[in-house]
Amino acid sequence: MIISVTGGIASGKSTLTKQWATLGAQVIDLDLISREIVHVGEPALDLIAQRWGSGVLLADGSLNRQALADIVFNDDAERVALNNITHPAIFSRAYGRALASQAEIVVLDVPLLFGSLLVDVSVANVTVEAPVEVRVGRLVADRTMTDEHARARIASQESDEQRRLIADLIVTNSTDQESFIDTATQLWHSWLVPFNQALTTGQHQVSSPLDGVEAVNNLDLQKDRLAKHGVVVSVRDGHLCVTPSGQDLTKAGWLTNDDVLQYASPLHNLRATRC
Repeated sequence: MIISVTGGIASGKSTLTKQWATLGAQVIDLDLISREIVHVGEPALDLIAQRWGSGVLLADGSLNRQALADIVFNDDAERVALNNITHPAIFSRAYGRALASQAEIVVLDVPLLFGSLLVDVSVANVTVEAPVEVRVGRLVADRTMTDEHARARIASQESDEQRRLIADLIVTNSTDQESFIDTATQLWHSWLVPFNQALTTGQHQVSSPLDGVEAVNNLDLQKDRLAKHGVVVSVRDGHLCVTPSGQDLTKAGWLTNDDVLQYASPLHNLRATRC
């Protein structure tokens, strides 16, 4: 079972995924992969050098990160050009590792999930949120940023509104780290584990709602997710209507039972009927 987790800087995304890793998940960190794909000899580094010249390379041929950052940080067009080079390589490597994993629960830690190639490959997308003022306070206290720099970093990233558009689960982290680790542990036991069990056994389980956790019936996202598995899907009067493909839909997070498809998440009550 593959889960994607996203969230802005200082939201608590990494706290969540690290706690799930201690409980048994395999976490694939796309920040780490983003560094791998620009090592010397990697195709992405060659493309970067072709695009911006030898000035973005150090004497040994490795990437001069600061030089590249100086070019792209405040220029939207240059940042898009860089993303067009790096994102396909990052997403392909991350998804390949997820598919090859032997772990029961694989978590993709994805800083930039909105609009990416990974937006509908998982059985669920989790967005971690925190109020902007809380995030600024964390960046100033924990990373010694100035208030102005912290706000600029937050503003340069995807917005909470964008991340909500591709979320199945929204987790709010406006508290201290210890309390949020407790929330992550509760989510593991009451959501992730029974979610995986439902996909294994074919029996949907129901969990009680959790404080600070919002389950979203994201019909557009589910439509795209099911379509990846050959299902013809339409949204009619706020409901999903499907023509099944005959494929195993558990990799999309769904259970098939007679004429009804059930989303297997224990915190959701979402069904689709056959057209």
